[in-house]
Amino acid sequence: MRSHQTVLTLVLVTLLLVVGMDFASPKSVGLYSRADGTMVYDSNLNITWLADANYAATQYRQSCGDLGTKEGIMTWTQATKWVDGLVYGGFSDWRLPTTPASDPSCDQQNSIGTYGFNCTDGEMGNLFYQGLEGKAGENIIKTHNKNYSLFHNISLFGKYWLGKEFAPLAQIALNFHTRNGFSNANSKSVPLLVWPVRDGDVGLDAKGEPKIKYPKCRKLN
Repeated sequence: MRSHQTVLTLVLVTLLLVVGMDFASPKSVGLYSRADGTMVYDSNLNITWLADANYAATQYRQSCGDLGTKEGIMTWTQATKWVDGLVYGGFSDWRLPTTPASDPSCDQQNSIGTYGFNCTDGEMGNLFYQGLEGKAGENIIKTHNKNYSLFHNISLFGKYWLGKEFAPLAQIALNFHTRNGFSNANSKSVPLLVWPVRDGDVGLDAKGEPKIKYPKCRKLN
């Protein structure tokens, strides 16, 4: 009888340890749909993403070319201006994703900065590697977990501006590639994608942006 109780105790302890490890895992990132599926709250970083990963292109189509850009790509200066002026779901505090100037998780470290794969201290890197469980060198479109279904319109091109400028050279800013999980820097004049994010949780009562009814568009060039 005592032997049976001992075995039962060991089984229960093992189960508790496994459950505890699962909760403690950095991959157990909470991503929650918000605003009728148009936003996604990241409880790990306490930020909210637009569910549309290329809303600038969506906005362009919906407005007959009056807003956004045709492919959603912009220079860094244009991206900063566009996201600063964006009002979506009643919120006007959208911004570019942030990343630290020095990220010890990156696989490339040098005296002027950090870059490369596995950079998880920045918001987009954290989403790629932990929230969506992407893999270094692989496109997030092909390799991801179930949280991926919370988002849409993620570009195959997959190069997104970050809000961090490259301190040594004022004409350069940082970016993140969802096509392979690479963190890098580019000239601000290069057109890249924009994925808006804001601080905090919009809450369960938030609503998505109502579709604007424009007159039938002529063919957009």
